[in-house]
Order: sequence, then C-alpha cells, then structure tokens
Amino acid sequence: SNKIERLPDSIGQLKNLKTLSLGNNKIEKLPDSIGKLKNLEEISLPENKIERVPDSIGQLKNLKRLNLHHNNLSSDEKEKIKRLLPNTKISF
Repeated sequence: SNKIERLPDSIGQLKNLKTLSLGNNKIEKLPDSIGKLKNLEEISLPENKIERVPDSIGQLKNLKRLNLHHNNLSSDEKEKIKRLLPNTKISF
C-alpha cells in the first residue's frame, strides 16, 4: 500500500493525461481541477478512502472507465457520479 493522501490542484495542468491510476493509497478526495483533464479516458482509484467526487468530473467527456472499488462512497454519492458520467463504465 502507498501513502498518497491527496492530489494537488496542479494535476489539472496535465492536459494530455489519458490514464490516472492511483489504486491502494489513502486518497480522501479529488481536486476540482480533475475536471480540466479533458483527455482522460480512464481513472482507476480502487482501495482508497474517497467519500466524494467533485461535480467537475462530469466535464470529462472522454472518460470511458472509472474504477472506484473499495472506497467510502455513500449510495447517494454513487448515484450522483452515475448521473454526472452517463456514458462512462463505472465500477464501485
């Protein structure tokens, strides 16, 4: 297991990033700037401590897969994510 607890807002500057894979860490939340990563096709964050995902994730129109297995998401939060990303294959 790794020890990353948070992602910096500056991650939003990685405009050409296609895959974000940070499973098995201690990440509790994603920065709003995640919505700037327009080329992201896959986010894989299993085995973290994420409770909430920013609404800006809905701006990721190219996102094909989102893996949030084994996080701390409420059922309401899961429903919100599904609404924000209707064309993305999501696994909780």
